[in-house]
Amino acid sequence: MAGLYIHIPFCRKACFYCNFHFSVNQQGLSDMLEGILLEAEAEADVWSAQEFSSLYLGGGTPSLIPPDVLSQFLDAIRSRLNFAAQGEFTLEANPDDVTKELASAWLASGINRISLGIQSFSEEELRWMNRAHTAEQSEAALNTLLDSGIHSVNVDLIYGSPLLSDRAWTDSLRRVFHSGADHLSAYALTLETETPYKKLVQQGKYPAPDEDLQARQFDILMAEAAAAGWEHYEISNLCKPGFRARHNSAYWYHLPYLGLGPSAHSYDGRRRMWNVADNKLYMEQARQGVWSRMDEVLDLPTRLNELVMTRIRLAEGLVLEEAEQLQPGFSARHNTELQAFQQRGWAVLEGGAFRLTAQGRHFADAVAAALMQVEEG
Repeated sequence: MAGLYIHIPFCRKACFYCNFHFSVNQQGLSDMLEGILLEAEAEADVWSAQEFSSLYLGGGTPSLIPPDVLSQFLDAIRSRLNFAAQGEFTLEANPDDVTKELASAWLASGINRISLGIQSFSEEELRWMNRAHTAEQSEAALNTLLDSGIHSVNVDLIYGSPLLSDRAWTDSLRRVFHSGADHLSAYALTLETETPYKKLVQQGKYPAPDEDLQARQFDILMAEAAAAGWEHYEISNLCKPGFRARHNSAYWYHLPYLGLGPSAHSYDGRRRMWNVADNKLYMEQARQGVWSRMDEVLDLPTRLNELVMTRIRLAEGLVLEEAEQLQPGFSARHNTELQAFQQRGWAVLEGGAFRLTAQGRHFADAVAAALMQVEEG
């Protein structure tokens, strides 16, 4: 099984915290879709032995694509690659794009999961983030999707911003957990490179994220999820039991995935490749039929480090036997760290798996870093 990611690099507005590759000039959308189909055709033979169990339209803002164009585009993608009969087909959408008619069209085109970029239910916070939608549109979009027959709905929320109180965060979580949505992706606000937010912080015009506030709101997230009976299966991802995101899980479990579109990444089990993060250069390559991708072959130390980094974030934790297969003696080499984290109450070792506790989830990056292999010299 494999996953397919398609990057649609267009947005209406630039959210001031986002460092993904996108353009607010949508004039090239049709040409870009043609370019992506050319790339899919070029990759079809290489990936012909793979059956894709998930498709994820991300960006950018894929919900900008006119519904008839999207339907034709997805039909063309399905004609070039092999998909499982019961696949997960996700489209990222902004609340201001969602209508009853669009939701029906998405469902008819084969989309069975929507990832809704609400980010906040606060009008003031949405303006602060430079989001294109309003709090009212957030509520309306979520209700429209849940009434449309779409099989699964994920909600994206951001916590830890200077304008978000603990009470407002608790209210937002309860809205999602009791709304009928089945998945939540919750991310702490971060200072990403080359973003307006970071520049404004550096200029002293905006406050930087408060680590204590974020830690407190992460605790609220864990408590509210447990009270609602949701599964906190990855540091930033929660779901009703049985509704884990299939596509993202493929990344965390190092299954193969193909990425199409500018800046998209691919992984074939041995090598990682990524496209140029430039719309103009990507389209030139599409017209010429010559795809120039950067790539790296993942050696054993890199594969071990990525195993540690991803599995530490999962509820199942790091299975030590898997680490031993990549680095014999891993457990003995890191016995001091493994014991220390347990004594601090950050982790437990059960059934051969090293898992973070609720307290330890606050320190996932530090735990992973301590268990990674450091290149000498």
